[in-house]
Amino acid sequence: LSNLMKLNKQILAFAHSEADQHLLTDLQFAANLHPFRNGEMSLKDYLDAPHGFKRFLFDYRVGRTLQAGDEAKKKILRILLKFQFSKKHEESISKLAALIKAKELSSRAGTGAFGLPQSFASKLLSIYKPDEVIPFDSYALNAIELHTGSRIKGLEKYYEEVELFRLPYFPETHQEILKIRKRTDPEVLLLIKDLNLNAESLLSWKLTDKYLWCDEYLRRRQGNE
Repeated sequence: LSNLMKLNKQILAFAHSEADQHLLTDLQFAANLHPFRNGEMSLKDYLDAPHGFKRFLFDYRVGRTLQAGDEAKKKILRILLKFQFSKKHEESISKLAALIKAKELSSRAGTGAFGLPQSFASKLLSIYKPDEVIPFDSYALNAIELHTGSRIKGLEKYYEEVELFRLPYFPETHQEILKIRKRTDPEVLLLIKDLNLNAESLLSWKLTDKYLWCDEYLRRRQGNE
């Protein structure tokens, strides 16, 4: 551990505030997705619920990667109902993104070809299994590339490097994780219990995600000043 760089205090403080701000909402999205997948919530209800599919696409900024309109969204939700998630998260993301592209339900690129909505698939997986995975995000990708000093190609390598970053910097027993655990809102704790999530693992992944995102965000902002 002595060889590790020190975490940047400004980025860490920003990451904590982002985690505090988004944790409840992220879990509310999970609390709608699970009953929909289990057949306990109708497609129509999930589509329009306050923390349902439409709101998820808007809040996570992935709506533009999919075909517009309710009909396309319903078709995607029907795919989601039958979709079998793999043990390997990068496999789930690749398969789901490829399936949506093959059904021509992703948006078209400038060339007219249908896009591969990996960002959408990874963000959906990150609310389905929030204590196991973070989104495949361009900000986090840039931060990890800078941290490792090498280009990262493909989902598998991205998740491998994210895990290599998470384990030493934000392990489940880390003081930063315990800090969030102590101040966690009772409503959040209740959702963690209802969703049968591992609280420390969830917070470890969340703080990893937010730290990487904030690292790149602040770098871009400083670059523009």
